[in-house]
Amino acid sequence: MMPYSTTPIWQTDGSAAAASSKSPKPGTRRGRAPSSPGQVVSNLMLGLWTSLLASRYHQRLWVPALQRAFPTTPTGAPIFN
Repeated sequence: MMPYSTTPIWQTDGSAAAASSKSPKPGTRRGRAPSSPGQVVSNLMLGLWTSLLASRYHQRLWVPALQRAFPTTPTGAPIFN
């Protein structure tokens, strides 16, 4: 059994965890392989996607992202013809 420590886990060097033979490999969760970006996106809930369409994200998220995605489109161009 490991001794109790008052030092927060984020301030330690991780040597106690590394000493355990049952600790998962770095970059994995519970010893499983890391998830791919596609797996992460596919596991997001529908509520997240619908909330991203809220008006509060229009200027901070969508306008800059769409300008970077379509740099040749003039600013203020109509969305639909």
